Amino acid sequence: PHELVGGFLSILLVFRTDQAYDRFWEGRRQWSMVITQTRALCRLTLCNLDGIVEDVCMAHIAAFPIALKQHLRGQRNPAEIAAVVNTYLPPNSTVISAITNSHNMPLTTLVSFSQAAAPLRSAPRYSNLEPVWEQMEERIRKLTEIVSQCEKIKTTPLPLSYSRHTSRFFSMFTLTLPFALVKETSPVLVPAIVAFVAWILFVTDEIGHAIE
Repeated sequence: PHELVGGFLSILLVFRTDQAYDRFWEGRRQWSMVITQTRALCRLTLCNLDGIVEDVCMAHIAAFPIALKQHLRGQRNPAEIAAVVNTYLPPNSTVISAITNSHNMPLTTLVSFSQAAAPLRSAPRYSNLEPVWEQMEERIRKLTEIVSQCEKIKTTPLPLSYSRHTSRFFSMFTLTLPFALVKETSPVLVPAIVAFVAWILFVTDEIGHAIE
């Protein structure tokens, strides 16, 4: 029976690890997109704006990744937000309180960013800032989509019942494995073989949990 069950066990273990890694890779892909879009916004800001508008936009860009990280981890650390915002704006800026007092910090950061960049749309035509505003809004829209995708990953873990079923299956397999081995090998080697097989199964399962 253990030879027959071993095939199902392998499929179950591969599926469990593969699903966990897919979640990990999707999260990494979304964070890579955050880096890409914030760098693009920095380039647009530094190359086309100046003065207080530039400082306000840069403060929002710098605050967004931290706000997203805290939001996904269920944290709220105003000092960490203030540390980056104060790099561009005076201390006690209203931007800090607006972000940290909101329910969804990354989305509030993006809304505040849009409001700060809105005057570019009505700038004099000779300044040619309306195309800059359009590109900024497009990247803010993409960052909004990223927030939604990250929230989806966080709020949709693998079902707990599936993880428990996998652990119970591994436990039953390793507990009954000595009875299958005792006829095939020396009783002296059975404990070592069972310990080795159990180590492989449970460590791989734990790796899946850690990646998830």
